[in-house]
Amino acid sequence: MIKGWKLVFIICCAFSVSSVSAQNPSQNPAQNPGGNAGPQAGNLAGRGDQAINAVEGTFAIPNPRQPFELTQEEADYIGKLLEHWQSSSEKVKQFACEFKRYDFDSEAVNYRDPKDNRLAAAQLAIGNIRYASPDRGFYETEQHWEFKAPPKEAGGEAEYSALKIGGNDPSAGVPAKEKWLCDGRFIYEFDFANKILYEDEIPSEMQGAQIINSPIPFLFGARKDDILNRYWVRPIAQSNKDEFWLEAYPKKAEDARMYSKVEIVLAREDFLPKAIHAYSPQYDAQKGNFQSRYFMLENREVNNRLAKIQDFMRIFVSPQTPPFAGWKRVNRTALYKEQQAVAPGQTSGQLK
Repeated sequence: MIKGWKLVFIICCAFSVSSVSAQNPSQNPAQNPGGNAGPQAGNLAGRGDQAINAVEGTFAIPNPRQPFELTQEEADYIGKLLEHWQSSSEKVKQFACEFKRYDFDSEAVNYRDPKDNRLAAAQLAIGNIRYASPDRGFYETEQHWEFKAPPKEAGGEAEYSALKIGGNDPSAGVPAKEKWLCDGRFIYEFDFANKILYEDEIPSEMQGAQIINSPIPFLFGARKDDILNRYWVRPIAQSNKDEFWLEAYPKKAEDARMYSKVEIVLAREDFLPKAIHAYSPQYDAQKGNFQSRYFMLENREVNNRLAKIQDFMRIFVSPQTPPFAGWKRVNRTALYKEQQAVAPGQTSGQLK
C-alpha cells in the first residue's frame, strides 16, 4: 500500500506528456518515470493527522545538511532560471489542466521492466487542477488504478484494476477519489474513505499566501527568493533543448518531513513546470527503497479568455458537507486548539 504522503508545498504551473486510458492505464516503459532514469516524485498523503503533526512540529528537529556545493557559474544559471520562472508565474491569473499521477512504492510493487529496469507504478490516477490568482486552488482525482500483475508475456503491459476504498472487502468499496480546494480563507480536504470533510482555517495574516500549500509541489506561485530560502537547487544535465531540469533539496526540517528532494521539468516555451517528481523522505536508491510521486500536466490552459469567469470561479466556493449518510464536517483548526487547551504541556506522543 502506498505510504502516507503530505499533500502540501510550494507550486507553480503545468505539464504534458503521454496518455493513460481507462481501459489500459499503464504507459509505454519509455515514458514511465519509475526507475533510475528521468525526473521522479515525493512523499504525499492524506492529512487526517494534521493536528497531531502540528504538535510534532514543536520538537527540535534538526534541519537537513547541504547536499552539494554550486560553482559560481551554476549559481548564476540557477538564479536566472528562477527569475524567468517567477516572471512566468506572475503572469498566470487563471489556470486549468488535467494531470496524470504515478505513485511508486518498491515495498508494495517491485516489478521492473526487464528492457529498461523501470519500476512499475503501484498506483495510477488522473484528475483536474484549477487555479485563480492569488490564492484559490482546486485539485481532484477522477479515476484511480492499482497494480495487479506483471505482463503475461514479454513485451506486454502490466495489469491494473480500478482502485476502491472503504469496507473490509476492497472489491466492495467505492471508487477511490481525492478532492482538495482553497477558497482563500479555508483549505478543504475530502476524506472519501472515512466520509469526512476537513476544513483548515487560514490565519488572516497568511491569507493570500497559503495556495503554496497545495497537493503538488512547485505548481503555484513560484518566487525565486522563497524557493532559495527553502531549497538547495541545482541544474540537472539533459539533452532536450526544449526543457530545463532542476533538482531541489529542502533546507528546513518541516519540508524534509514531506520530501527528500523534488525534480522539476520546466518547458522552454512558457517557463512553467511540465513535470514534477517528488521523492519521499524514505527514498534511498542504495537500499532499493523507491517511493515517489510523479505528476504530468496535460491540456493546460493559462488565462483562457474564452472560459466563462463565473463558471470558472464557482469551483472555488466553500463546499457543503456531502448530503450522504455518514458524512461529517471537521474543523481541524478548532480541533488543534482544543488539543492545545487540554494538554498544553504535552508532546504529540502523549496525546491520545
